[in-house]
Amino acid sequence: MSKKKPAKKVKRPNLHEQLSERRGKRPVGHEGGKRVAALRHRANVIPSNGDLPTSTEVAPEKIPIGEAMRKAVEELGDVVVDNELAPQQLRELGDCFEEVTRRRAAYNARAEEAKTAKKGLDAATELLLEKVRTFTHPKPLPLFDQKQAEEDLSEMIGAGEVETVEDATELGLDGAPA
Repeated sequence: MSKKKPAKKVKRPNLHEQLSERRGKRPVGHEGGKRVAALRHRANVIPSNGDLPTSTEVAPEKIPIGEAMRKAVEELGDVVVDNELAPQQLRELGDCFEEVTRRRAAYNARAEEAKTAKKGLDAATELLLEKVRTFTHPKPLPLFDQKQAEEDLSEMIGAGEVETVEDATELGLDGAPA
């Protein structure tokens, strides 16, 4: 018996590699250590004879900003100033500007009024809630108010306003323990 040699593994290209070979090599995002624009244009050629379409990447044309601005101004055309219409056009622009200024001032005034109205509404709401509390709970709530009264009494004794618990009781303070 002879030993069988293991079969050589053949590396089959995966789908990504197949597509890369068909399209040609993809450009790397860096050239010479500098970042290249990620967006590139692609030129597709579809032949009429039934062959497979081809696609090649075309780098966008780099135009200096000054040149681009110059071209944009040229596309706008020459500036036309009609001496007879210029004063009327300037008056119209002035009227539009004044209208915008007037509306902005009115908006700011309304915004300030809204802030004031909000404060008034909050105060009225708080007053209403306080009235509801006094109507629904004419006597102080014993647990919460008793603790608060005791804290107030201890502060008053500490501040020297009241010397003893009996003095607080004589004054009618509710925090004095009975």
